[in-house]
Amino acid sequence: MIGLREHSRQASGLVGLRPPASPACRQTRALAVASGKGGVGKTSIAVNLGLALARRGTRVLLFDGDLGLANADVLLGLRPERTLRDVVVGRCRLSEVLIEAEAGLHLAPGGSGLAELLHLDEAGRRELLLELGELERSYDFVLMDLAAGLGRDVVRLLAHAGEVLVVTTPEPTALTDAYALVKVAHRGPGDNRFGLVVNLANNELDGREAACRLQRVARAFLDLALPLRGILPNCAQVPESVRSQTPTLTAFPRSPFSVAVRALAGELAGQPEPASQGEGVAALLRAWFAGTGPWRRSRAVPGAASTGARREEVNL
Repeated sequence: MIGLREHSRQASGLVGLRPPASPACRQTRALAVASGKGGVGKTSIAVNLGLALARRGTRVLLFDGDLGLANADVLLGLRPERTLRDVVVGRCRLSEVLIEAEAGLHLAPGGSGLAELLHLDEAGRRELLLELGELERSYDFVLMDLAAGLGRDVVRLLAHAGEVLVVTTPEPTALTDAYALVKVAHRGPGDNRFGLVVNLANNELDGREAACRLQRVARAFLDLALPLRGILPNCAQVPESVRSQTPTLTAFPRSPFSVAVRALAGELAGQPEPASQGEGVAALLRAWFAGTGPWRRSRAVPGAASTGARREEVNL
């Protein structure tokens, strides 16, 4: 059981863990985990998916990219001694922030001070991006848990995310907001490859029907294929594991949710690598830094509701 604890591995840094576990020819695969609205289980999925991938023998970096509500460390039962805020103020290097949550899974905890990255000067930004780019090459997967919704920062990050796992539920509001996110990202400057994950499904039929509704609208109005990557059940053990601050995969390994997450990890690990890889966290932050005007906490994109999912387009 992971449990809430201090992490000595963070105190000494993970410098000794840097050699890649995979052949040098294999590229790091970057996936952003996103959702059109909060409350759909996005961070829980990112955490448990990272664990499931690591337990398949791959090296995974989970980057907590939620500006204001970074909490992946809480779901992992960790109490970081340092977060990215300490990197910003010069207390430590990025490698000293990483926590080994479990063999093969490392967390870059955002903490509530992640938004302070905006205060970095040009030299500090260059140093952070250089070190992050070097660290990323040590991993097979980089999972980026983005903030929920359509804030300016999320839209900017999605433009450079490459592969995006869109998490939704069968609820009409969640489907509508998921479509809004896909639409805004698809019509932006990036070249995203989307995959759909339906969470909190009552059964497989419920999940497939929800996916079909979203796929039908994306195909009709965006000419976009939205492949279904996984259906995760509405499982009583998930909120119980959240309350105990232990990943469901660890607390209830035989639960329907855990079985489905392992299947999702197998689906992702078994896919051929895309012809063009995602650009990783370093490239996402570079794009973020390059945005017009000062960095600020996410706000709604003007017109996102109208440009995202107009009533005449969506019948979900």
